[in-house]
Amino acid sequence: VSPCNSLGDVNNDGYVTKTDADMILDYTVGKIDLSETQLARADVTGDTKVTAYDASYILRYANYQIDTFLGCE
Repeated sequence: VSPCNSLGDVNNDGYVTKTDADMILDYTVGKIDLSETQLARADVTGDTKVTAYDASYILRYANYQIDTFLGCE
């Protein structure tokens, strides 16, 4: 579950997992497109860009290393 609204839940399945991070990484290398909604959910760092940095935060969250995202503040 996302720490704030649906931030981090890129695939909209109700959970923030490695799958969401993988989608961001696929987007950053041009393998997939993300909708505007997905891009907003993917920007967990709150810097208006979707990068591997966002994916790394999602992985840290999914592995219980952090309990919120920079974009929640």
